[in-house]
Amino acid sequence: MCGITGFFSYKNRCDTKKYYNAHLKIAHRGPDDEGFIYKNEKNQIEHLKGSDTIKEFQNREHIASKAPSSLILGHRRLSIIDLTAHGHQPFVFKNLYLVYNGEIYNYIEVREELKKSGYSFETQTDTEVFLKAYHCWGIEAFNKFNGMWAAAIYDSKNDEILLTRDRFGIKSLYYSMINGNLIFGSEIKFVASFFDELEVNESMVYNYLRYNYINHTYETMFKNICQLEPAYCISYSKTGMNKVKYWELKNKDHASPKSIEHSIFNSIKLRMRADVEVGSLLSGGIDSSTLLGIIDFKKSTHKFQTFSAVFKEEKFSEKKYIDKFNAKNIILKKHFIYPEPKKLIQEIDDLLYTQEEPFRSLAIYSQYDIYKHIKKNTDVKVLLNGQGADEIFTGYTEYYYIFLLELLRELKIKKFISEFKQFASNRKLSYINLLKQLGVTFLSNFLSKKDKYGVFTKSFN
Repeated sequence: MCGITGFFSYKNRCDTKKYYNAHLKIAHRGPDDEGFIYKNEKNQIEHLKGSDTIKEFQNREHIASKAPSSLILGHRRLSIIDLTAHGHQPFVFKNLYLVYNGEIYNYIEVREELKKSGYSFETQTDTEVFLKAYHCWGIEAFNKFNGMWAAAIYDSKNDEILLTRDRFGIKSLYYSMINGNLIFGSEIKFVASFFDELEVNESMVYNYLRYNYINHTYETMFKNICQLEPAYCISYSKTGMNKVKYWELKNKDHASPKSIEHSIFNSIKLRMRADVEVGSLLSGGIDSSTLLGIIDFKKSTHKFQTFSAVFKEEKFSEKKYIDKFNAKNIILKKHFIYPEPKKLIQEIDDLLYTQEEPFRSLAIYSQYDIYKHIKKNTDVKVLLNGQGADEIFTGYTEYYYIFLLELLRELKIKKFISEFKQFASNRKLSYINLLKQLGVTFLSNFLSKKDKYGVFTKSFN
């Protein structure tokens, strides 16, 4: 991952030392390079360096040595595509300046389309494609991208800035308006550095403790610190802030098995595009096993490495399924990581600092342990991970109950009866037990929940 930071204001200036100290809080996101743009007293844009900027740009002035500014954009780089200095950010094209975190997997196809429109390219980066696509199509470019991103684009001609986040919010982007100052970054800790004192967002804490809700709104656990919602752009100009939703999921008819297979194959093929070593998580479940079964190992010049969180207690571990997996008879270099309660106690403070907001389960800690192992023991920079298969294909039983209730709500009685019978048969449930469970799901999901024991209140004092 990379990381971005920014400050933009029409009436105030930001102290550069304060900015750089806040920027360093996300240094872990990009160990390979860092860069900045800065508007000087003459309203000219300067390119500046930080302490970790690569040697090709060491002749630039250091950001912390400059006078306060109304515009600063910062970037930390983890090099994935085009590992040369061509990938240095902020990236500029004409009057547009970009800081960008993420990857556009179909950048080669988008680049070819842009070439037909008269654009030429000087690098092999997806960053250049991202910015020139925006120059060509505006925010409609984001509908052409197959990827994940959080980005900021400053338009020096119109003196305005645009923030954008990918369709499903894979990459994080937080922001706040403080006294007319737009402050944003890849992590809350950067934005929080500009607050004299952080305040708890009581409604968000309440929803988390009461209903286990997270990431369901633009708000965060901290008052006046927001997250840009998935599939949204925010522009900030002299006329104020304007939020636009550039994409919306549309209902489609049921996909055929062939079309699903094609989508999965194409998705994995695109995500294997990298100039660094790629590995994968392996849980022993269907999603990660399917992913590894599709990868073209012939393109790998070394053993493909996989990483799994397992446990010494066999009843909690999926190791027996992982051991059985052998993709296309290729010998994988498997890493097994054992998360332990004692280690969690020792590392809980760092885990919470890294996550920044509460999470639902300790699966987060297992991944945290895996990523630490990868960083310490391997050269893997890109990690494939099967996520969301259960949600998409209704693998969780609760989703079937909700589906059946939705059929009733839409008065699709014939289909409800058919699905009801098939589900009861497959799960070996009596009709009475299934009806009882539907009643419980209806009460818990469609009616307001009462605080039976009077534990929760609207106030946290």
